[in-house]
Amino acid sequence: MDSTSSLGEVDALITVASWEERFTKGFNNLVRSKKPTRVLAFYFEEYYKWSEQNVEGAKILCESLGVAIETVALSMSEPGSTWKKLNDWVMSIPADTKELCLDITTMPRETIWELLYIIKQRLRNVHVTYTYYKPGNYGDWLSAEPGRPRLVYRMSGIIKLGTPTTLLILTGFDVDRTKRLVRMYEPQQVILGLQIGEQFGNEVKNIKKHKEAFTRDKKIIMFEGNQYDPNEIKSKIVDELTPFKNTNIVLSSLGPKPGAIGIYKAYVSNPELAISYAPSGQYNKEYSEGLGDLFEGEVT
Repeated sequence: MDSTSSLGEVDALITVASWEERFTKGFNNLVRSKKPTRVLAFYFEEYYKWSEQNVEGAKILCESLGVAIETVALSMSEPGSTWKKLNDWVMSIPADTKELCLDITTMPRETIWELLYIIKQRLRNVHVTYTYYKPGNYGDWLSAEPGRPRLVYRMSGIIKLGTPTTLLILTGFDVDRTKRLVRMYEPQQVILGLQIGEQFGNEVKNIKKHKEAFTRDKKIIMFEGNQYDPNEIKSKIVDELTPFKNTNIVLSSLGPKPGAIGIYKAYVSNPELAISYAPSGQYNKEYSEGLGDLFEGEVT
C-alpha cells in the first residue's frame, strides 16, 4: 500500500523509538490516525543518549491524547534478555485485543522477527498489521563495523548435518554486512536479492556495489525485487529457493524494512528455514532526515 492508504484504527501500537527525525514525525501521525488505546515504545539502551528526546516526546504526545504508553529498554548485546522482555509484554496484551500494529520504521530486523514469532505463538486471534515510513533522505553513510551475525532465537530452522548451506540475503547499502554474512556461513550457494529502483541512490549504493563485489563469484545468484512489498518479495524468495530445497537455508535482510516482513512470511511457509540477524557495530547519528512515504499492510 502507498502513502494514501489506511488500514484503520488499532487497539495497540508497538514501536521502537530511535533518534531519527522520521520516528517522531511518523509516530505522531500514527498515534493520531490509528488511535490506539495502548502504545508500547521499546528503545535500545546503547543509543539512549541519542534517543532520549524522542522517547520523552512520545510520552508527552500520548499523555496529551489520553493514550496509555509504556517504554521499555532493550539491549542489542543481550538477545536473551531482550527476548524475555518482548515475550513478557506480548503476554500482557489484553485477551480482547483484536487489532495490533507494528511500526517497523526504526525497528531492528531482529526485533521485527522476534515480535512476529511471539505474537503468532501467543496471540492467535489478533489481526497484525505493519507500518513503515521511508525517510525523506538518507545520510552519507548508514552503518559500519558489521558485527558477528547470529541466528534469531526460536527461528534458527532445522540444520541437517553434512548438508550444504544456501544463504539468501536481501541486500542494502552496507555491502560489508553482506560480506560478513557470507564469511560467517560459508555457504555453497549465495542468493542476493537486490532492491529495484533509483531511490536514495540505490542503483549505485546497492546494485552496483554488490555486483562489483560478487559478480565474479560463480556461486552467486542475483535477482531483483521490490522489498517495499513483502508479498512480492516473499514470492520471489520462495521461487529462488526452490532449486535448493534440500540444502540448509539461511535468510537475512539488510534492505528496506518491509523486506524483513517478506522474510518472515517465507519462514512461516517453511519453518525449516533459518533467519539470521546481521548487527552493525556503528550507526551514523545523521542516519536519515525528514519523513517520506508511508507503506503499510497485513502480516496475518
